Amino acid sequence: MSNKRPPSPEGTLIISKRSRTDGSGEEQQMVVASAGEGKGALVQGVKRTSGLQAPIMCLTGHQGEILDLKFDPSGSTLASSSTDKLVYLWRVYGDCANYGVLKGSKGAVTAIEWSQEGGMGGTSDKIFASTASNQMLLFSPVTGELVRRYRSHRGILNSLSLSPVAPNLVATGSDDCTVRIHSPNEAAEIDKIDIGHPVTAVEWLGGAGSEIAIGGVDNDIHIYDLRKKAVLYSLRGHQDTITSLRLSPNKSFLLSSSSDSLVKIWDIKPFVPVLNPIDPVLPPRLYRILGGAPAGFENWLRQVSWSNPSYGHNGKTFVAVGSADRSVTIWDSESGEIKFKLPGHRGTVIATDFSPREPIIASGGVDKLIYLGEIDVR
Repeated sequence: MSNKRPPSPEGTLIISKRSRTDGSGEEQQMVVASAGEGKGALVQGVKRTSGLQAPIMCLTGHQGEILDLKFDPSGSTLASSSTDKLVYLWRVYGDCANYGVLKGSKGAVTAIEWSQEGGMGGTSDKIFASTASNQMLLFSPVTGELVRRYRSHRGILNSLSLSPVAPNLVATGSDDCTVRIHSPNEAAEIDKIDIGHPVTAVEWLGGAGSEIAIGGVDNDIHIYDLRKKAVLYSLRGHQDTITSLRLSPNKSFLLSSSSDSLVKIWDIKPFVPVLNPIDPVLPPRLYRILGGAPAGFENWLRQVSWSNPSYGHNGKTFVAVGSADRSVTIWDSESGEIKFKLPGHRGTVIATDFSPREPIIASGGVDKLIYLGEIDVR
C-alpha cells in the first residue's frame, strides 16, 4: 500500500495533481490547503525536480522497523528490508505500488543489495540479503523466489557488499568477528577474514577489487587486501561503533557513519600527503567531518548514502544519513554544509538511499514508514 503523506487533524498541506509548466518548461505543482479556514486556497507553486507522482510519497506495509532500503540500478524500483523478516519491492513512479514481497528469512533482514550485473541504468535479477538468523539469502526479484541460503556465519550478519569489479562476489560482516567472501554458486565461503571483534559494516572498494573496508565495535575502519591477506592501513577518528560504510561514485572517497553522531569522508586514493592538507593535526586521510545528525542511544546501524553526481550542479555530490531527531540530514560533500534537514518521520531514521536516476531520496526507520522525496540540487 502506498499513499501521499496523510494530513493531520490540525490540517496540513498536500500536493494536488494539477500541474503546469513555467517559461523554462519545468513542471510545477500547486500546493493547496487541505484543512482549516484556508481549505482549498492556493498557497504556493512548487517547482518539481523529479518524476514522482508528488514531491513526497509515503509507503506503508512493513510491520517492523525499516533497517535498509536500496534503489535498483535503473532507479525504477525500491527494495526495503525490515525486522518483520520481509523484503518489499516497490515501484518508484506512479502510485508507488508494493508489487512484491520476498519471504524466507528466519530473522530480521539487516541489509540488502541489488546485483549490479546490468550496470547503472540496467535491470537486476538478484537481491542479496543479510539476516539476523546468521544467513545470507539470494532472492530473485523477478520471480519472488528464495534462490539460495548461505550458512557460513555463526553470528548475526550486520552488513554486506558486492564487489564492483566482480559482481558475483559478496562480502558479509557478522557478530562472529569475521568477514566472509561468497560466490553465488558456492555453498561455503571462498575466503574468510578474522577481525577479532564483531563486524558492523563492510564495503568493497574500487581499483583492482581486492580491497575491503571493514568497520566494527573497535571504532576504527580497516582497509584489508584480500591478495596480501593483510590490513593495508586503518582509518582512526571515530569514537564509537562504525554503523555503515559507502564508497563514493568516483571510488576515491569512503563515507562512514558512527554511533558517535558524526559522518566522515575519507580520502582512499592510493597516495595521500603525509600531513592532512586541511589541518595537520587531523589524520592524513580524513577529508571532511560532518555533524548535525544525532545517533541517539538506541544503537541502530544507521546507513549512509551518496547521491549520483549526474543530477547535481557541476557534478556536485551530496551525502545523507538518518538521525534520532526524526529527520534526514543531507550535506554538500565538498563544502560540508548542511543543505537539507528533512522532517516527517516519527522516530529514528535508520536507512537512506539516493536514486541513481533522479534527485530522489528514500528513507525509512523505526516508525515502519518509507518516504520518497525529491530534492532541489540546483
